[in-house]
Amino acid sequence: MYEVWEIAKAKGYDIPEAVVQDMIDCDPWDTYFKPSMLQDVEKGNYIEFENIVGEPLREAEKLGIPAPGLKMLYGLLKIKQLQIKEKKGAISMPMKDGPSASG
Repeated sequence: MYEVWEIAKAKGYDIPEAVVQDMIDCDPWDTYFKPSMLQDVEKGNYIEFENIVGEPLREAEKLGIPAPGLKMLYGLLKIKQLQIKEKKGAISMPMKDGPSASG
């Protein structure tokens, strides 16, 4: 959340820093809440990672703001999306030959 806040600040949005922690705390760990992307993954649906993570990451890159957490999360979500696409038959991933058992 702090990375997104830094990006918003660089774009000229005046969001009080306290809002970051408020957003983190708005869904306490002891409640049973599943974010929409998790619900989509569990249902085998495509995830909206481009809108939720990709857009802020692209803005950060344009502005020269480091966002290593967003970058890592984006990469992991991209892999998950490819897995979902493969399960749905939307893409076919090429198989790579591994080392043979005979040597």
